[in-house]
Amino acid sequence: MTPSSPPETLCSSPRSLFAADEPDHVEDAGGFVEHKVRALLAHRSQLKSTMGIDDPAAADQLDAFSHRIVGDLASAGRLADVDLGEAFKLLRDL
Repeated sequence: MTPSSPPETLCSSPRSLFAADEPDHVEDAGGFVEHKVRALLAHRSQLKSTMGIDDPAAADQLDAFSHRIVGDLASAGRLADVDLGEAFKLLRDL
């Protein structure tokens, strides 16, 4: 099999491993917020270090995390005139 690479890829948000320092592409995230928050919370080993959640049973900490995610999505959405968005750096010609 010959090696291949995609013609383009997206680097995600500043809080991720592959940060988008200068995002130039936004995907509409409306309708996916609950799924996103649940998926992030499923990474239990990262609750304290990445999400600032000391006690996964503490509703106030979960609510604060959820509000932070919604705030991030709202900020990214403003870049593309959508309510909620996920910002990326689009890399082409890999």
